[in-house]
Amino acid sequence: MKNKIIIDGFWGTGKTVAIKALEQKFNYMVINEPDHLKSSNLVKSVDINDWYTKQHEKNQNIFFTSGNNNTVMERSIISSIAYLHATKETVGTEIALKIFTEFKKKYLHNRVIFIFLYANKNELSSIANNIQNVDVGSKLKDDSFIAEYEKFYREILPSEHNIYPLFINIFNETGERKSTSEIINCIKIAH
Repeated sequence: MKNKIIIDGFWGTGKTVAIKALEQKFNYMVINEPDHLKSSNLVKSVDINDWYTKQHEKNQNIFFTSGNNNTVMERSIISSIAYLHATKETVGTEIALKIFTEFKKKYLHNRVIFIFLYANKNELSSIANNIQNVDVGSKLKDDSFIAEYEKFYREILPSEHNIYPLFINIFNETGERKSTSEIINCIKIAH
């Protein structure tokens, strides 16, 4: 597998595990998701949406300048915009859209596989119980947030931005969570 891959999706759906598997099995360079809870450069007076937007901008610059290297990035500026869309927040939207415009130009001129990991709302609600960040956990139990967040990826990205994610349900037909190998096989098929 030689590609640039972005793995996005709901919290707790296995994005980190999938990128680690790609790193180990296929020698992918990994660009981890920004995490304000683990960051040493977050100033408390900074708007969290602005912080994520700037971190995604740094990550996308690394992602698109990695040459022919196999590279996988966990989340992108798209996740910030989807979050702003789902929460109806307007603070930070202008900066995020500017960075997204640059992302789109580069995305559409590179061979990028864009993955969205998801589960149904009942499964997400169950996953939410294991999320340490209380704010994120509550969002995964909010039907309106889940619907709007997923709508952004399923409807708005393709129709308005010509970006078509590959949707991978992390649960199989019998309701069991897919293994990392099964998810990686879905990504390989998309390749």
